This record gives sequence, C-alpha cells and structure tokens, in this order.
Amino acid sequence: MGISFLVCEVFVQKFVDSLSSEEKSSTELIEKQFKKDCEASKGKDHRFCYYVGGLEESATSTVGDVVKPISYHMPVEKICENLSKKDGQICELKYGMHYMVAL
Repeated sequence: MGISFLVCEVFVQKFVDSLSSEEKSSTELIEKQFKKDCEASKGKDHRFCYYVGGLEESATSTVGDVVKPISYHMPVEKICENLSKKDGQICELKYGMHYMVAL
C-alpha cells in the first residue's frame, strides 16, 4: 500500500495558509472564503467540502467546526480529528500516491 494523504489535513492546511491575518481573525471572513474555495474545488477536495457543508448542495453543515477552530489557531490535525469524530467519512478521504508527486 502506498503513501496516502488525508484530504482534510491537506485541504484545510492549504486553506489556512491562503488566509490573510485579517481574515484569520474573523469567523465570518473565514467562512465566506472557505465556501468560495469549496465551490472551486474538484475531486476529493470537493467531496470533503460536501461532507463539512462547504457547498450549497451539502446535506449538512458542520462548516463552523472548521471555521471557528481556524479563528483561534487550532492545529489542522486537531481540526480534522474533531471532524472525524462527527463524520467518519472525512477520515476515509485520502489522496493516493500520485498526489505526492504533485506536491
């Protein structure tokens, strides 16, 4: 079995890294940008966004469980750990070995 990367950790880390200091201090700005990034996402990133409620067509919305911890600088690994406790499917989303080459 090859190396795999958890979609949650990679997507959320890239998202956090893309935010300005001003955006990180406002849950409203974080949520707005998160939903914007989710709408532009594809593949497994899109599926992750669906699970956490970042898309209009999402059946549930736990986006606050991503947004609020970001605003108080919780580590990405802990955010994903907490999300996985609410929805186990989030942990099952993984990129394959080919993703490492793209990094």
